[in-house]
Amino acid sequence: MFGQAKQAWLSSFLDLKHGIPSHNTIGRVFRALNAEEFQSSFVEWTQAICELSAGTVVSIDGKQLRRSKDGNLGRDGIYMVSVWAVENELVLA
Repeated sequence: MFGQAKQAWLSSFLDLKHGIPSHNTIGRVFRALNAEEFQSSFVEWTQAICELSAGTVVSIDGKQLRRSKDGNLGRDGIYMVSVWAVENELVLA
């Protein structure tokens, strides 16, 4: 559904003459990738496009995941924090 909704935008990066690839095709592509090389390239790419400057808005949102706390076992809940660089349109953490 995301691919179909964003097909025009995705077409600016990919040749989609046969339409949006199926779930199975995307899965095969990701299974074929070398995970360590992908991680290294992804980190390098995000560092290249993300440059924060003075006055840049960084939104931070935190929450505890619902039903993740277990008082009987003495477990605190799971907390999630998202950091969004507004100008870069990039999740930093």
